[in-house]
Amino acid sequence: METSGCLVNCGGVPVHITFLHPGTAKYFRGCLMQESDCDAAACAGSEELHVQCTGDFLEENRWLVGCQDVPGEILEFHALMLAAGSRLLARRRAVFHGAAFCWRDLAWILTAPSGTGKTTQLVHWIHTQGRDVRTINGDKPILDCSSEGSVYVCSSPWRGKERYGHPHMRVELGGIIFLRQGSTNTIRRMEAEEAVPLLFAEFISSRESAEEIRQQADQLDRVMRTVPVWELVNVGDEESALLTQKAIGEYLQSRQDRQIWHLRQGVTLVTAAGVYLLAADRSAQRACDSVCRINETGALIWNMLQKGAALPAIVSAVQQQYQAADARAVEADVKNFIAALRRKGYITRDVIMPERSMY
Repeated sequence: METSGCLVNCGGVPVHITFLHPGTAKYFRGCLMQESDCDAAACAGSEELHVQCTGDFLEENRWLVGCQDVPGEILEFHALMLAAGSRLLARRRAVFHGAAFCWRDLAWILTAPSGTGKTTQLVHWIHTQGRDVRTINGDKPILDCSSEGSVYVCSSPWRGKERYGHPHMRVELGGIIFLRQGSTNTIRRMEAEEAVPLLFAEFISSRESAEEIRQQADQLDRVMRTVPVWELVNVGDEESALLTQKAIGEYLQSRQDRQIWHLRQGVTLVTAAGVYLLAADRSAQRACDSVCRINETGALIWNMLQKGAALPAIVSAVQQQYQAADARAVEADVKNFIAALRRKGYITRDVIMPERSMY
């Protein structure tokens, strides 16, 4: 049988896929890459991520499609998901079973065993939040744990029969919602000891070796140390989506209260003739302007950022200093100033301090 192939974007990693069935290629449209699209880090050793299914592998994994009488290209498409999922683990990526979407600039994953209502929940989110929701992947996104700090959710070719999602999306993971069917709608945070076994089962790989299993566990460990997991018992209605939105909104508020910023080394706050300046030394000038004028309020905020203060403390200090009554307006001004510092390069990154240890 004549073979064909392509280069596919799997969570930022170029995966060379060779097909037994040429018709399989059409399922990867939208996720294709060119060699020129690969940055040096992603493409280093990319030849090691050449994936091809043998005829025996297809037959061994026919259970993936749930029936015997399916075209070979469909069976191959699903088997390639399993094969790629195994190979990606070594690159600190994982194919994960769930519906992923972006809301409030973070990615959220609805996960559960098949048939529990992930797509139904996703549709409820779209109906209740409209354009504020962007679908990343309707079925099996890729988790990217390669960066220090945050975990990211990426599009994958395996988007489910509805084909929900957009190619080439990569969004920081905010949390995971594990679904159960029930007679009422309730939501609660899960502890690690109950969430880990359930989530481990939702990683997609062939688990052909102990090393592969350990790699999968490492990915899950990173997720559990980074984001919360909720259990949503639901009847499958829009009220359950609204309940989840309320729980996530409360979490995001607490997350904001724990956000601190790292300032660029080599930047000093100085005054001259009553004017406040942020002045960068020679090493810092490679990443930010050599000098930036700020006002007295900006100087107060900068000093608090240096002390590791979180947003509520900064807002409170600005309110007290200037006897401002409108806390929401002050918070908006503080956020805008911090955002401007980030754009100019004076803030290198932000960190969310953990609520508590999951372990």
